[in-house]
Amino acid sequence: MKDPRPISAERGDADRVEVTLLEIEPRIAERARIAAATAGLDNVSVHVVDAGRTDSYVGLVPADLVLLVGIFGNISDEDLHCTVDMSPSLCSPGATLLWSRGRDPDMRGDKNDLVRQWFAEAGFLELDYVTSESGSRPAVGALRYDGPPHPLATGRTMFTFTR
Repeated sequence: MKDPRPISAERGDADRVEVTLLEIEPRIAERARIAAATAGLDNVSVHVVDAGRTDSYVGLVPADLVLLVGIFGNISDEDLHCTVDMSPSLCSPGATLLWSRGRDPDMRGDKNDLVRQWFAEAGFLELDYVTSESGSRPAVGALRYDGPPHPLATGRTMFTFTR
């Protein structure tokens, strides 16, 4: 975890920032807790829950910044579409959402243009989309949610990891 203190120290509203990590694997969650404590970040909380279940987000959304990173290349296409469709319920109007997905056509094909279309249909404006030709050919998208508030539908599964 990179130390964000120098950046947040420059902001006049840094004390209003709360960071929550949802992680199903207890060992990874504990490493995140240790990293946050080592960096002196008392505004970071780590919950050992399944991020694919909407109940895990109760009390945490809508958020101003949502990171859907490390998910989209590890779930089914159906779950990917479902997660994109449900993303507005995670976001405050005007929120920023970052997503990532590899572009390895040998694995499952490059569906990132379709993902970008789905986000547009869900009310997001693309701010940037960056790709790399190294390794797994990763891509990162930055979006702004321009739609109305959406209530969180509890008791639902957005995604289940397949690998």
